[in-house]
Amino acid sequence: MFASCFPTYAPRVFCCFDQPDLRADLTLSVAAPAGWDCVASSAPAARPPAGQAGTWQFETVPAMKPYELSLCAGPYVTVADTEHPGLGGAGGPVTMTVRSRATLAGVPGQDRVSDILTRVLRCYEDLFGVPMPYRQCAIVFVPDLGPLAMCLPGAIFVSETLLGRLADENDIHSAVVLAHEAAHFWFGCLVEGRWWDDLWLAEAMATYVSYVAAEQALGLDAVWADFALAGQASAYRADTLPGADPVAAPVPTAAQALTLTPAIVYSKGASVIRQLAALIGDDALRAGLRAYLARFGGATATLADLISCCSAASGRDLAGWAAQWLGTAGVTNPASRAGPRPRRHPDRPGPPPGAARAVRHPARLSHPAACAPIESRSAPTSATAGGCAAAPWSAPRSTARGRSCPDFR
Repeated sequence: MFASCFPTYAPRVFCCFDQPDLRADLTLSVAAPAGWDCVASSAPAARPPAGQAGTWQFETVPAMKPYELSLCAGPYVTVADTEHPGLGGAGGPVTMTVRSRATLAGVPGQDRVSDILTRVLRCYEDLFGVPMPYRQCAIVFVPDLGPLAMCLPGAIFVSETLLGRLADENDIHSAVVLAHEAAHFWFGCLVEGRWWDDLWLAEAMATYVSYVAAEQALGLDAVWADFALAGQASAYRADTLPGADPVAAPVPTAAQALTLTPAIVYSKGASVIRQLAALIGDDALRAGLRAYLARFGGATATLADLISCCSAASGRDLAGWAAQWLGTAGVTNPASRAGPRPRRHPDRPGPPPGAARAVRHPARLSHPAACAPIESRSAPTSATAGGCAAAPWSAPRSTARGRSCPDFR
C-alpha cells in the first residue's frame, strides 16, 4: 500500500491547518502485519523482529508540512542498502536503500539507481553549498503509482514503469527523472513556496538543476538537446494557447494549483531559469541559490525572496526581469516591440514578377535560453572531488535526440 497526503488530504488523516507555511516536527508510528516492510520520511527508531507483526516507530522529522506525510508498506524486498559517509555533512552519513516487489528484485536497472542518485546528490551538495537535508534516501518502486515519480522528505517513490528505461544505460529520461526528484530534497522539501502560487519554485528549479546534474555528474552530453526537443517544445505549444498562465500564476487553492499546465510550470520555468544563468552568469546564479537555501531552509519563500537573493548576488535589480518572464503569460515577440516595419523606399525596385520571395517570421522567445549568447555566460567553475565536473551551469546545445516529460508531484 502507498498513502500520501499531498496535496490536500492531511486534514482527512489528522487535525491540522494544511498549508505550506505551517510546519511542525512529525513522528510516525505504524502497526503493520507480519512480513511487511514500512518506509516513511525517516529511518525506523524501533521495529518488530523480522517477519513478525508489530509497531514501527520512526524517527522525528523536523519542519515537515502536513501534506508531506506519507507511508509505503507491504511485502517489499530490499535490493540495495548502502551508507554514504561523504553525503550529509555534519548531519551524519546518508543511508540509501532501494526496494521493490519480490517478483521484480532481479529486474535489470535497479542496480543503477543507487549509483545515479549518489552522484547526483553529491553534485547538488557542491552546487548548493547545503548538505543533503535528510539522513536517508529511501527509493521504492511502487506498483500503480500515479505520477512517474514523486519525492517527499527522505524518500523517492518511483513507478515500476520506469524500470524498463533504467535498464538502458544510455537512456537520458530515466536519469533525469531521478535527478529531478532528488533536487526536491532542497527545492520543495527543505524550502517550499509560501503558497501554491509559487509551486513553480520547486518544480522549475528541480527541472533545471536535474539537467545540470545529468550533464555534469552523469556525463550525459545530450541532455539539453533532449530538453529542447521535448520539454521546451511542449512549453512553446502551451504558451501559444488561449488562456495560457504565467510561470508564477496566482491560485486560490492547492487543488487548483494542480490544474496548472505542467509544460509551463516545469519546462518554461526551467527555460527562464536557464536564461537567468545566461543573463547574470553562472557564478551569480549559484551564489543566489546558495543564499536562498541558507536563508529559507526549513521554511517557506516567495518569488520575491528568490529574486532578492539573485539580485544581491549579481549586483543588478532583477525585479523587472522577473515580472516580464515569470509574471507574464504568453509568447514574447521581440518584433512586436520594435514598432512597424519600415516601408520599402519608393526608388528601390522590388523583385521581378515570378521571383521567389523570402518571407521573414519574427523569432518567438517564450523560452529565452537564446536571448543572451552562450559566450556571455560566466567561465566554468572548478570541480570538487566526487562532485560535478568542471562545466558551466548553462550547458551548450547538442544535436542528439531524446525524449523527456516531467512528473507532477
